[in-house]
Amino acid sequence: MPVINIEKAMVHLRVDEDTGGDVLAKLNSAEDKAAQYLNRFFYATSAAWTEAISLTLDQLNYELVKYKESCDAANLVADPVSRNMLLSAAENLKKEAQRNTKMAMQGIVINPSIEAAVLLILGSLYENREDETSTTVNELPKGALWLLDPYRLDLGV
Repeated sequence: MPVINIEKAMVHLRVDEDTGGDVLAKLNSAEDKAAQYLNRFFYATSAAWTEAISLTLDQLNYELVKYKESCDAANLVADPVSRNMLLSAAENLKKEAQRNTKMAMQGIVINPSIEAAVLLILGSLYENREDETSTTVNELPKGALWLLDPYRLDLGV
């Protein structure tokens, strides 16, 4: 379920109804893209953020137990190629859980800048929903970048 109200998104897009869930799907994608760019999740309220941290920590603990079990099972496989594939798959699941936990722990309550950026991304997704367009759709809208940059974490080197 998106953080931004679907009705607000539809007003932004100037559409009357969400036929087939198209606007909702694109709103979810726009929120996900913004969160991935920020390297942190955002939440409607601080209570929702606190709950998400708790759930994410529980999920991480579960994944760490599964990781150990998967590694133990993989190490019983005689074929080194198959064993390495199983170990790699287990490692990838563990890393994903760790990343999700970090993004939740570093989360933020949505603010007007993040909301506006998500709506700009949504507008771009909605406008360029066909496979071929005359614009570059693999980049975030410049206005969205400008709005999100102050809240972005872990930029790397």
